Amino acid sequence: LFRSHHLATINRFNGAALRPYSVAEHSMLVEDIGAQRGAPPVLRLAMLVHDAHEAYTGDCTSPVKVQLGAQWEAFEGTHASAVRDFFALRTVFAAHRQEIRHCDFIALATERRDVTAYDPARHAPWPILDTPGQAIEASPFHCVGQQDANWRAVRDEFLDRYLALRAMVTADARRLLEVRP
Repeated sequence: LFRSHHLATINRFNGAALRPYSVAEHSMLVEDIGAQRGAPPVLRLAMLVHDAHEAYTGDCTSPVKVQLGAQWEAFEGTHASAVRDFFALRTVFAAHRQEIRHCDFIALATERRDVTAYDPARHAPWPILDTPGQAIEASPFHCVGQQDANWRAVRDEFLDRYLALRAMVTADARRLLEVRP
């Protein structure tokens, strides 16, 4: 479904992680963080598919995105909008952009801690995570460093989560319709 196998085989950090770590794993981590923070199913679904457009664009590293600037933003934005429309989640993304982004940053901090060789004593800070007064901390509830699932297992787990969340969202919508006079 919707290229979930792509997301399970596209490595984050341009492959510069301590183990193969995929966009699908990242997406599930963002959804886990949202669930831990009490996000409702529709928001968790948006969190799960927040990077689904990368099945078509690939995962571009932040330094490359900065260098490409507006051209990358337009290219990625077109694909992200199309995917959000496909999943009928455009309004959820618009209404909850900050929460999705915050959970995404917590996931990034967690990944930096668990699957990269980052050492604050040896490496430069990451401005997106380490800005004084706005620092983002890694999740104390999640650890992604010790998992070593093959891409098929990751793909299947991602798809199972998608289907379960979609079923919850559909059930919630039906309950709302039943309550209306």
